[in-house]
Order: sequence, then structure tokens, then C-alpha cells
Amino acid sequence: MDYNAFIDEMIAKARAAQAIAATYTQEQLDAMCLALAKRFYAESERLAEMAVEETGKGRVESKLGKNQRTAVCSWREMKHQPSTGVYSVDEAKKLTIYAKPIGVVAALQPVTNPTATPCHNSMHALKAGNAIILAPHPQAKKCSSEAANVLRDELAKNGYPVDLIQCIEEPKLELSQLLMEKCDVILATGGENMVKSAYSSGKPSYGVGPGNVQVVVDPDYDDLEKVAIQSLNGRSYDWGMPCTGEQTVHCSEAMYEPLKAEFIKNGAYFVDDEESLEKFRKAFFTEKGGPAPAIVGQSPQKLGEIAGVKIPDDAKLIMFRVHADGNSEILEKEILGPVTRFFTYKTFEEGCEHALANNKIMGGGHVGVIYSNDDEKIDYYAKKCIVGRLVVNQNANSGNGGPDNNGLPHTITLGCGFWGNNSTSDNLIFRHLLNFTRVARVIPGLPAVVPAEEMFAD
Repeated sequence: MDYNAFIDEMIAKARAAQAIAATYTQEQLDAMCLALAKRFYAESERLAEMAVEETGKGRVESKLGKNQRTAVCSWREMKHQPSTGVYSVDEAKKLTIYAKPIGVVAALQPVTNPTATPCHNSMHALKAGNAIILAPHPQAKKCSSEAANVLRDELAKNGYPVDLIQCIEEPKLELSQLLMEKCDVILATGGENMVKSAYSSGKPSYGVGPGNVQVVVDPDYDDLEKVAIQSLNGRSYDWGMPCTGEQTVHCSEAMYEPLKAEFIKNGAYFVDDEESLEKFRKAFFTEKGGPAPAIVGQSPQKLGEIAGVKIPDDAKLIMFRVHADGNSEILEKEILGPVTRFFTYKTFEEGCEHALANNKIMGGGHVGVIYSNDDEKIDYYAKKCIVGRLVVNQNANSGNGGPDNNGLPHTITLGCGFWGNNSTSDNLIFRHLLNFTRVARVIPGLPAVVPAEEMFAD
């Protein structure tokens, strides 16, 4: 195969299709995205089953929910929002902003989320009038390609250019690298190496970072059942593959036993003997300290089997108690499986510091959770934490991706900002895939240069 010619042809098709989309009105762009959302929603179950069957990772019911939420919430996020023509007008500053497409988006897809991510990326790219070329993970090429084909078929049925969405059906590293070199902007949703490759491509890129989500529980917070149920549900969702799952729960020493009991009551299995913990350390991480690929998205029972530790059939989550941060305890690093740790603190401030220490090692810029009804404590931790979004009394998985009941934009791509070596700390949506032209007019009555003494005056 001539890799250069292959990618050049895809880029040429994308540019031809995008040239047509660039002429669309806001109503046409929105009608196109709504059609895609409805079609993907209708195909969600079949695609969820394909994803689990092909990758051997995660849970069908979780991927079904994720597919459906992606279709509905991606549309919710863009419905009635401007993305072409006049974007905003500030009469006071005499500033008018026009939105324009970027061109061709290259989107690297993760094995952990191989069907919902193509839908999300495609809808947001097309909302902005762009074309998109998807590069699936090799372990998920069939289901990611099928997700793209579903969307392409819907474009064709409605008379839109089908090549607004394309997919590399037989992914190879060389093809992905060439795609990144020849596109206009890159979305890199996946592992650290993928993100580094995108940033070194020479093209503008949006990447993500590891999660390792820390949950800090105020010692005065009294709804321990809520903490346990929400954390357990978030961490066992899709067998722990989402990077937004609750990884470590920091609670006071007095709270530890009753909170532990709530977790166990709701399906957690607690492991505290050193022999078993050592088996999990060796199973979850390689000799060099990196994550072991075999454990990603596996059930608690499968994790126990890999480690040589018997886990009950009804367990939804494995829990450990840890006594140090990730510099000294490898089990405090990000684990993409249904595993959560307890860390107990003597003071709330100590708990916040331990959470901060873990995020500095891994998870900086990503996601944080605090359970508290005390605004002063929330403010204290918000000022100290190094995460792009901190949710209060919420499930980390759904809360940070933008549910209907908080103000965060819905997304599947969470930027980690400069803490996580990313170009944005935002929830990435269509607005990040737009160019903007700012038309500046003279503000009547103001001089071009205000005198210094006037500017410095109280």
C-alpha cells in the first residue's frame, strides 16, 4: 500500500465535502447533526455489543448507556447554539465575532470508548462545518468503523456529503501519523503515547491526560450511603475503563469504618491482607511501573483471576486501603479497572494534601470530586486542587462529562490543561473546532490611547 497516496485521497475527499458544508446555513448544520444523533441513538445497542465482543473490555449495558447519552447530550450541547456566521455581538465594545470552520479534523479513537467517541467527535466536527477522518484503535477497528459507517449512511440518506465523515478501516501507525501531518487539527483521545504523537505532529492538537480521580470527603458530610453508591457506580461503570472513575476516596479516620461498611453493603469487596495486595501490585503494573494492558476494562472476578486472588461472584468493585501516595504505593496510580482505594486522614487539610500529591504524580488537570455541604471547605480545596473540573456531591463519571443538572458542557474529551500537558482544560465541544474572526469598530467617545494618569487613577 502507498500510505501517502491513501491518506492524500482521504484528505482530498474530506476537503471536497467540507467545501460544501462550509456553505451551509446554521439550520442546515443543525438538521444534519440532529439526523446523526437520532440514527446513532437507534443503533446504540448493536454498537455496544460489537464493542465488547471485539475488544473484550467493559460492559454492554455501560456502553449502551454511553452511546445513548452521547447521542442525546451531544445534540443537547449544540442545539440552538451558533457555529457559523455571526457568533456573538458586543454592542458596548463594538465587537462582532464570526464563526468559521477549521477544515479537516483528524480524530484518534480509543479502545476504551470505541463507538461513542466517533459519534461525539463527528457530531461536534460537523456542527462546526468541518469534515472528520477517524483513526480507530487497532483492537477496536471493526466497531469504530461500523460507528462511522452508520453515520455516513445517515448523511447519504439525507443528501449530505458522505465524505464529511471517513474512517481508516485498517488502522496502522504509519497511516495515523500521515493523517496527523496532513489534517488541520487533531483530536487525540487515548493513551499518553497517542497524545504525545499528536502534539509532536506539527499540527494544532487537543489531547487528554490520565485521570486518577481523587475523592475528598468532608469529615462533617453525613450522607455516607450517597458517597458509597455514587462512587461505586462510577467506578464499576464499564468495568472501570472511563478515566473519570473514582480512584481514591479520602475520608477521616472516624468515618472509615462506617463508610467502608456502606461500600461493602452496596457490592464492594475489601482486600486488606498484604499477601493479596502484593499480588495485585504485580498483576496491575509491569516491572517498569506502567499499567498492565491485560487488566483494562475487566470485571472484579477477572482481575482476581489474573492476580491469583479469589473475588466473590457478586462483587462489583475491589477496594484496598492505602497509606501512601503514588511515589511510595504503586496501587495509588491510575488503574483502568473496577478498583478504588481508601486513604484515611487525621485532618481535612491532610486529606486534601494527599489528594493533591497523587494528582501531581498522575491525573493533574483532569477531574476531582468533593463531598461537602460547607462552602468554605469546598473553596479551600478548589483553590488547592490541580484539576480542570471539580464536582460537588456528584458521581465523577457523569458529573464531569456534563449531565443535565450541572453547568459543565457535555463531552467525552476532557482537556487537562497545562497541568496535564494539554492545550486546554475545557470540556471539548464544537466551539474548540471553530476559527473566529473578530470585527472591531471604533467605540464612540473614546480616544485611541487613554492618558496614563487617567488609567492609573483610583
